[in-house]
Amino acid sequence: MREIYVDRFTREQSMDFLIQGFEELGKEVELREVEDAVETFDGLVGWLTHYGYYRAVRKLPHKKAMAKVFEEGSKLALEELVRVIAPSRKRYSAILKAVAHGAESWSDIKAYTVARTGPITDKRFTELLKNLVKYGYLIKENNKYKIPDPIIKHLATEKL
Repeated sequence: MREIYVDRFTREQSMDFLIQGFEELGKEVELREVEDAVETFDGLVGWLTHYGYYRAVRKLPHKKAMAKVFEEGSKLALEELVRVIAPSRKRYSAILKAVAHGAESWSDIKAYTVARTGPITDKRFTELLKNLVKYGYLIKENNKYKIPDPIIKHLATEKL
C-alpha cells in the first residue's frame, strides 16, 4: 500500500477546476456561487468534486448542493474517523473538539482534553496529536494546530 498526498488547491486552482468542469458539462453557474463553494471547501479536491457533481449532474441549486456535500461528506468522513479514533475515542474526540473550537497550541489542546477526559501523559498526548496529523485530520503550522477540512470541523463540533 502507498500513501498518496494531494495538496489542497489554491483559491485560483479551485475556481478554475469548478469553472472548467461546469463549462465541460455545459452548466452555467453564477460566479458568486463558485466563490462560495471554493471558500467553504477550502481547496479540498474531493469536496469540490462532490459539489460540482451535485450542481452539474444532479442539477441541484447551489444551497442544496452545498448542504448535500456536508450531509454526504459527513457520513463518509464520520465512518472513517470513527474507525481511526476507536482505540482512544474520547481523547481523540476531545482533541478535535478543542481545535474546532479555536484551541491551537499544544498546551491549550491538552488542557481542554484533560478537562474532558482526565489525566494523560505528555508523551501519550503528543502521540495522539501526531496520529491526527498523520491521518490528515489536523495540520500543524508554526506550532499551531488546525482542522484543514470543513467537513471534519463540522463533525468535531456537531457529531463527536
